[in-house]
Amino acid sequence: MSRGAFRNGRTVWWEAALVIAAMAAALALGIYNLGGPSLWHDEAVQVYVANSLLATGRPLLPSGHVHPVAPVYNAIMAAFIGVFGDAERVVRLPSVLFAVLNVGLTFLLVRPLLGRATAVLAAVALALSPWSVAWSREARFYTSQQTFYLLTLACAWRLMESREGRRAAAWAVFGLSAYLLGLGTSLHSVLFLAPVVAYGALMAAYERRPVSRWSAYAGAAAAIGVATMAVYWLTLPKADSDAIFTSAGIGLQVRGSETPVLYYVNWLRENLGTGFFILALAGTVLLPLRERRRGAYSALAFWAPVLAMTFLLGYRRHRFMFFAYPMYVAAFSYAVVVGARWIAATTRRIGPIGRIGQIGLVLIAGAIAVFGARTAISGVLLLQDSLRTSAGSDITLATRHPQWRAPCQYVKEHLEPDVAVVTCTWVTALYYVGRVDNWYPSRHFLPESWETGNEGLRNIEDLAAYMTEHPRGYLIVELFRFWHFNPAQDDVAWVNAHMQLIEEASSGDVRVYAWGMS
Repeated sequence: MSRGAFRNGRTVWWEAALVIAAMAAALALGIYNLGGPSLWHDEAVQVYVANSLLATGRPLLPSGHVHPVAPVYNAIMAAFIGVFGDAERVVRLPSVLFAVLNVGLTFLLVRPLLGRATAVLAAVALALSPWSVAWSREARFYTSQQTFYLLTLACAWRLMESREGRRAAAWAVFGLSAYLLGLGTSLHSVLFLAPVVAYGALMAAYERRPVSRWSAYAGAAAAIGVATMAVYWLTLPKADSDAIFTSAGIGLQVRGSETPVLYYVNWLRENLGTGFFILALAGTVLLPLRERRRGAYSALAFWAPVLAMTFLLGYRRHRFMFFAYPMYVAAFSYAVVVGARWIAATTRRIGPIGRIGQIGLVLIAGAIAVFGARTAISGVLLLQDSLRTSAGSDITLATRHPQWRAPCQYVKEHLEPDVAVVTCTWVTALYYVGRVDNWYPSRHFLPESWETGNEGLRNIEDLAAYMTEHPRGYLIVELFRFWHFNPAQDDVAWVNAHMQLIEEASSGDVRVYAWGMS
């Protein structure tokens, strides 16, 4: 059977069975104990905005400011809340469902590009990956952004391969729609265009035709990207505009020693296995060599946006590349499939090649076996991480889950009208307590002034004055946020000296203090 037939033939029963099993595994890992961990700050913001959308028709923050980010995802979450309520498991359910869908979409995208074996392995690996499981269990937009990226990739490939005008126009409309939905989930979805620009430019250079359909595709995608950034510049509120054009470090303005240039590469290697990283690099090299245009497009689908984030942006967070993660999985899956076929073919030819050749092949096979065994061990450890994440672990590859529920429930049950509530994280405490009066120390979290509409209590003097004005109150603090900044050590000492720690109300990482209570 030819390679093209192998890619494009009808799906056989075992493919469908394995992909359905992978989707079922993603669903089980995502949905189990989904409401166990408490909501953290960004999740609580998403929930508050979705509730506001239901109540007022406007995506408002507690401050009353419009929240312009992720309107598509906010609307989806609002729909779920409107039907099922806003419990933790409900607001996280859309992320689980998108993650399950992404397993199937990865198979459907990768199969015509790289073949059925790679597509099946990529779907299974994505379903079981602890990074995918972690983000599927967050009330955040990242799995939905991944969905729209996969759809954009598929449509862009069909568009660039189509030679019939009407069909090409249809794929262009579908692809642009998927891109706009991506922008509606996250502002950095403008990076969806990077593979199209890079692939078009690469093909134009390869064919030595600076004026061609390839350069037209690259130019059109680049123009859409420039237009997107112009819209951001002209329409976004100042807080969000600053986040993109100042805080993001556009133009190589690297922020902080914790974000080296190779931040993304280092994160993949350190958190998702060195063996898998080596396989992904091998797959990246093999893809264009063996699969030509299909392989080049597949490799660029991951590396083009990651390299853009590496060399054009200073503000780096590993979650920013999560949307492209399925194509990283496809790259190492391809290397596994090619390697397995090479071993099988070599084994059949080992007889006639002579003793020296046999010894060489045995040595190579031994090295491959050692590498494969070590990578398999990493795979087992990563699967264990997936299971721990599914069980509701506090720390995952997505983000920490500080346990706010029990401390806030204590405050809510003991709260009286004349008792003040002060917290270091406004929206999370608001979700669980139902009322927040002020926040502290606001000097370390200035962007949250936009969310709260309140400048907060900046320092010890402000807190002391507030306590004088309000003789009784609770202070709810997350240890990581309150203790994270070295200058806050004086605050910690002052709080410990002037407030009573309520041990029975505190969790491992969220403490409840009180003042003026009998």
